[in-house]
Amino acid sequence: MFYLVILIIFLQNYASGFTPVTVLAPKLMALSRRPQVISLPVVTIVKSTLEDDQSPSDYDNMSQLQDCNVDNSEDKIIREELKNELLLLSSVTNRGIYASDEERDILSDIVTQLEALNPTANPARECEGEWDLCCTSTDLFRSSPFFQTIFRIAFKDEKFRNNSFSISDQKKYLLDLATSMGRVERVKQLIDVVGNKPRMRNEIGLSIGAVGGLPFVLKLRISSTAELNISGPELWEMKLKSVQIVDSNAPVIGPFLDILKTEIPVSDIYEMVGGNVPIAKWKTFYVDEGIRITRDADDNFYVFSRL
Repeated sequence: MFYLVILIIFLQNYASGFTPVTVLAPKLMALSRRPQVISLPVVTIVKSTLEDDQSPSDYDNMSQLQDCNVDNSEDKIIREELKNELLLLSSVTNRGIYASDEERDILSDIVTQLEALNPTANPARECEGEWDLCCTSTDLFRSSPFFQTIFRIAFKDEKFRNNSFSISDQKKYLLDLATSMGRVERVKQLIDVVGNKPRMRNEIGLSIGAVGGLPFVLKLRISSTAELNISGPELWEMKLKSVQIVDSNAPVIGPFLDILKTEIPVSDIYEMVGGNVPIAKWKTFYVDEGIRITRDADDNFYVFSRL
């Protein structure tokens, strides 16, 4: 702008005849001493009244959302690393059955860390679907509602109640007792809603040597069904309803059982004989799109992968 004014003055003087430098000099000196004015946009500053205004700020919400997204992103990375390590160790130790003391400690530590990073609110309500038991701190068939209710109450021996990773000398006590010439195969759970009532169906595959020394192995699946009452964000109250034997390869009785598909109303029988059916309490501390971690009343954990 300074140079533009000089040019205008020069042209004005040029139009009226040449003007000596001595005439222009005072004007130029005055112009050079004139402060330059810069036009700025008008900014209105409004004093904040957060103390009086109880409504949440949009900026506060955005800040919280950004923080939450950062935390969730970091937590997700940690969760995925922990889950990969958990599933790998579960695989090489056959669901934890053959884990060494060090491996048991690692599994327990991973499970505890995942529980602390649970991404799901009210996890007990977000467990619908089919699940496969991939790791546990106790015997595999303890996931059965039958064991968790009637069987567990009927036998109050501490060996039954405290058989976990922390008691290695009793690790296979129940397993050897229940499957003395066999092994537990796949363990699955189906959790769905029937008539607005959550339900669990637990299936345990068994392979049992019918007679020692013979090549014949008896195979069957024991299915137990229980009603679930969700009484807290993580808590299930489990009530056994029935037990059924399916897919048996027994020569005569197996096909007969498959045709009948008879469910034994254990709950009704128990109420007739022993009174009210015991209620088992399970707590689900972690669930996402891939795995679920549940603990029983004795604090044994069960890690399920979604099918």
